[in-house]
Amino acid sequence: MIRILLIIILSAFSILCLHGQNLPDRHSTNVYDSWVSCQLSANPNPLRGPSHWIKYDLGSLYSLGKSKMWNYNHPNNLNRGLQQIVVDVSLNGITWSQAGSFILDKADASGFYVGQASIDFQGINARYVLITALSNYGDPCYGFGELKITLANGPLPVILTNFEGDCLQKKLYWQTSLEINNDYFEIELSTDAIYWQKLDVIPNKPTGHTINNYDYNIPLDISFPAYFRLKQYDLNQTSSYSPIIKLNCENDDILSIFPNPTSDIIYIETDKSVKAGFELINTEGRVIFRGAFQEGKTQLSIAQYPSGKYIIKCTLNGRDLYRDIVKI
Repeated sequence: MIRILLIIILSAFSILCLHGQNLPDRHSTNVYDSWVSCQLSANPNPLRGPSHWIKYDLGSLYSLGKSKMWNYNHPNNLNRGLQQIVVDVSLNGITWSQAGSFILDKADASGFYVGQASIDFQGINARYVLITALSNYGDPCYGFGELKITLANGPLPVILTNFEGDCLQKKLYWQTSLEINNDYFEIELSTDAIYWQKLDVIPNKPTGHTINNYDYNIPLDISFPAYFRLKQYDLNQTSSYSPIIKLNCENDDILSIFPNPTSDIIYIETDKSVKAGFELINTEGRVIFRGAFQEGKTQLSIAQYPSGKYIIKCTLNGRDLYRDIVKI
């Protein structure tokens, strides 16, 4: 009778412990309740190189807030837990920007493990979140238990994947990869990025998970430098703004860069006889190549660099001109 009573008490205790692991903000010690990577693979962000990574597709565009992470919590494999991580975000899963880096503490193999606060995205708009492990606590495999991200609102109605200006064509271009309940865009102009005026209204294109391309002819009487932004309106007249771009199109026809996009060679052509040089800059703002102008067309090979967006900075007669290029 005493033995039977003891078994009943231990069983009840086990049930209570199992339930305790599912209380709010507590995490399981089950080996199957975790993500694990034991082999390096090509990272979706080419700048990261082969690495241990996981990519989340949120299914739509969201404004991201604070996050929390639970490390690998299995008692026999705590060293698999991530240590230093870097987090990137993307609108389209192709072009990435760094949201932050973080040191994740080692888990304690407890059913009462509550994780820790992680990256504060501070309202960044993104559809994709990419976590890359830079180090762990010594195991050949890398893993963690869970990621929680708070959302500032519901799905945003438009994923804006690109917004830029072209001084040679005197046009604004933008691209969306998702439009839900989008009504129209307003194009706004400013001379100081403080006070804005409406230039025009552009109606929406077909909505849904399709890519839509827009363009707009910049009025000929615009004075440069000038700032532009998009104001997007939902069907219920809720609005949101795009990033601001600055254009300085005065005498900009002195510089031509082609072909763009390219997978190998680009040419830089200018009609100015007094020249200083040019720089190739990556998305982190780091100069990865410096060169001097040649007679006629200047040839530059970018075949050795990862696919993605780069900036060409050309200095002509003391004036800096910038061009975006895309390596495919």
